[in-house]
Amino acid sequence: MTTAQTAPPPPMRLRELVFGAACAAALRAAARLGVADALGETPMAVEDLAAAVKTEPKPLRRLLRALTCYGVFTEHKNGTFAHSDMSRLLREDDPHSLRNITLWCTEPWTWDAWPLLDEAVRTGSNVVEGLYGKEFFTYLNEDAPQSAEVFNRAMTTSSRQSAQDVAALLDLSASSSVADIGGGQGHVVASLLEKYPAMRGTLLDLPRVVENADARLREGGALADRVSIVPGDCR
Repeated sequence: MTTAQTAPPPPMRLRELVFGAACAAALRAAARLGVADALGETPMAVEDLAAAVKTEPKPLRRLLRALTCYGVFTEHKNGTFAHSDMSRLLREDDPHSLRNITLWCTEPWTWDAWPLLDEAVRTGSNVVEGLYGKEFFTYLNEDAPQSAEVFNRAMTTSSRQSAQDVAALLDLSASSSVADIGGGQGHVVASLLEKYPAMRGTLLDLPRVVENADARLREGGALADRVSIVPGDCR
């Protein structure tokens, strides 16, 4: 726990915050390179890790050392690197993986938009629309399909990880039906239908999203006879 006695002095803390974009960029680089996936349970020399992810050893060492300052990865005295609790979350196969969230929060459009936050606050204008000449999700789907796919994966990750918690916290015992509008692949709906065997559900999201809906909801799935999957745009 951080206390007034252990917290960094204000100038140091402010410097850390100002350099936050560099930290985000380092996390994005590690995620895109697959460093966490290549690093197993045994500490690895940076040369071996660099060979595994096809990078140069020296810049990879600098990247890893920068991330260890934030508790992402660990460097041992012999110069090898190992996982930390946070670096494991960058692995694709970790059940609590935040890799897709990391990539989504650092997509190219973010580096264009965030520097204009002062303008957005001052004028109340939609700076993203000003940048690209169209509404954000229209831009995403028409002009940045790869980023749209990252968004879909990130939302699926978030929904899958939170679905059971949402179902556990919501008391819908007096309801006979539930609809999730913009519900992604339907993990929340599926969890609610499993909790309430008499309930019916509706899932609405973009056609390319719902065509990959949770297997429990699709034809032949355990919940398919109690759900309507509606392709559409909630906006």
